[in-house]
Amino acid sequence: MKTFKRDTSDDSNMPELVRGKVVYVPPERCEVGVYVEETPHGLKLYRNLGERHYMVLPWSAVKQIITKE
Repeated sequence: MKTFKRDTSDDSNMPELVRGKVVYVPPERCEVGVYVEETPHGLKLYRNLGERHYMVLPWSAVKQIITKE
């Protein structure tokens, strides 16, 4: 299990989708088994590949991103 923190040093890469768990507030909640795309403003969450995102979380609300490799 790998935990990622936001890296603002390189925003030039194309967004990539990773599958994992996102913990956010308020209150302490999480989304499990979702595909995550990082954007400059926050995270886009997808239930299935090829579909439209169903939630956008601002970086201020995100506490942790956990993915399996």
